[in-house]
Amino acid sequence: ATAFLPCSCRTAPRPGHPEEADFSPKSVILGELIAIFPGIIWHGLGHRYAGDVAKAEEIEQMEALSLLAAGVGTGLIFAGRSDDNLVGLEVSGYTVGGLGALGFVGTWLYDIIYTPGAIDRYNRNQGQPPDDDHR
Repeated sequence: ATAFLPCSCRTAPRPGHPEEADFSPKSVILGELIAIFPGIIWHGLGHRYAGDVAKAEEIEQMEALSLLAAGVGTGLIFAGRSDDNLVGLEVSGYTVGGLGALGFVGTWLYDIIYTPGAIDRYNRNQGQPPDDDHR
C-alpha cells in the first residue's frame, strides 16, 4: 500500500517555476482497491490514500479497539469454558467478542464506502473535477 501512496501526489516545482507544479488526480478505483486489500488488515488505508489522514487515524484507532474487544471476548469464552459454573462468563465473552467483530467489519466497510467521497474532495481541493465513475 505504501508504494501507491506517493504516486498521486503533487510534485514540487523547480525554484522560480511555480507553473510547473504537476498534479495527477487520485483514482477512485485505486483508492477502493487499497481500502479493500490491504485495507482488510490495516483499516483506513483508503482514506489515507485520499489524503484524509485525520479520518484514517480515527478508523485505525477504532479498529484497534475492536481487536481489543475481540481479544477480551475470546479470553472470556475460554475462561468460561474452563469451569462449568461460569456459563455467564462464556456468554459475556461471546457478547464482547461479537461486538468487537462487528466493530472490526464496520470500520473496514466504512473505509470502503466513504473512500470515493474523500478522493473526490481531495481532487476538488486540488482544482480537479470530481470523479463521477463510481456513482
